[in-house]
Amino acid sequence: VSAPAGKKRVTELLKDMFNDKDKKEDINQVYVELAQGLGINFDTDIIWRNIEDAKRVDDYLYRGEYAQATLISNYLRKEGVNAVFVDAKEAILTDSNFGDGKILGIKDELFRNHQVYVVGGYHGANEIGETVVLPIGGSDITAGALAGYLKANEYQNLKEIPGVAVVDPKYIRDSIIMRNATFAEIREAVYRSRK
Repeated sequence: VSAPAGKKRVTELLKDMFNDKDKKEDINQVYVELAQGLGINFDTDIIWRNIEDAKRVDDYLYRGEYAQATLISNYLRKEGVNAVFVDAKEAILTDSNFGDGKILGIKDELFRNHQVYVVGGYHGANEIGETVVLPIGGSDITAGALAGYLKANEYQNLKEIPGVAVVDPKYIRDSIIMRNATFAEIREAVYRSRK
């Protein structure tokens, strides 16, 4: 699970907080509004647990994904899904390259009961338990690593846009968005784009 990236990018707000800007209420509001939209309660105190121990920006940045994974697992349980929140810092072993970490391993014993696991992406912990965030795209990296390590039958990466862009929006802002596409059509488009 990634941190919310709507009109208020939580990761940027957390980075601002590390740089001595008070963004706590802005961040809390994002999660309160999300929870209300899902019809659940959410205690924002979970975001700030142990904040006084933060030593580096990584100790701030992971909180967006952590909170989002907690919120989503609560929502899924409300909907009757046997969802389990797994703290990425307990499940994902990284190197100690703060701000640009690499995943070294997954503690797969945490994922043995064939339930729905909800894990915040973008971070893990090194051998001594320090929070290490991954590079940009870290939540996607985390999801792919989990799927690979756990030998998932299927991996889907859902994003914030209402369809599939025909051309990478980084290069063409007004790219056409396909609102409906089968996996076969997407696979064919990806294959053709590689030629």
